[in-house]
Amino acid sequence: MPKPKHLDTARSLNNLAELYEAMGDYAKAEPLFNEALEIRQKVLGREHSDMDNSISSLSRRCSMRRRASLQKNTRYST
Repeated sequence: MPKPKHLDTARSLNNLAELYEAMGDYAKAEPLFNEALEIRQKVLGREHSDMDNSISSLSRRCSMRRRASLQKNTRYST
């Protein structure tokens, strides 16, 4: 059964992704963030202002995850 493409679905996926992220489970969080973003894009269109916020938020998360990974690698390599 296909998943509904509705903003409420995107919001729920995003909330679940944030929970996984808070638990440090980035592997589960990232696909949910991406799916939520895809739904928003289909429902709202690429030019909608909420898309800017969603993309910016995803970018910040990627940067934070990269920094955390670098810090972890630095800690174990010294």
